Amino acid sequence: MSNVQFTPEIIERFARAWASIDGKLAEFKIAKVNEEFEEMHGTYLGYMAEAEELLKRADCVVTVPSRAVTLPSSEGLIGE
Repeated sequence: MSNVQFTPEIIERFARAWASIDGKLAEFKIAKVNEEFEEMHGTYLGYMAEAEELLKRADCVVTVPSRAVTLPSSEGLIGE
């Protein structure tokens, strides 16, 4: 069985896309670089957590040590 791993940067791209769909891309970008804003709103870490949850619900496994996401296989992926 082959595995596909996503780096934290790729997970962040999913999170950024989700924030954009949600109409909160500007807040996401601010929260990434402004700790005080992030503490008040939780935008960046919130969308990161939601991106990981979306990947889990798509039968992906989030590995804690590297924060990479591993797909069990490529079967059933769109475009495959």
